[in-house]
Amino acid sequence: MVEYSSPSLDENFDLVVTRDGDIKTTLEESSPSAELEKDLAYVTANALDEQVGRPIDDVTRAAFEQVVRDVVTEDPRVRSIVSFDIEQLTDEDGYEIDLSVRQSSELVENIIFTI
Repeated sequence: MVEYSSPSLDENFDLVVTRDGDIKTTLEESSPSAELEKDLAYVTANALDEQVGRPIDDVTRAAFEQVVRDVVTEDPRVRSIVSFDIEQLTDEDGYEIDLSVRQSSELVENIIFTI
């Protein structure tokens, strides 16, 4: 299960950046699942940049899903996609992508992110 946290702030209320360049969060250590979710959300959002905000019809949905599948399966931590759903929230809010992925550790993680 993915644990959620918020950005960590220092005494001057500035964001704290970790050694690897990520924004530090309130969790002591980021879980591998949270890191995978963050990375997949970022790469997927970049790959679908031109589609975000457009209505999804059957043809667009198939193309949209293929892009997401390609991006997700390219990540070496993902062994396979177990289930997959895209829901258009509103034109302004984008899309919610709900994935269950099998990681190389045989662990199945449910990952939900909005782009």
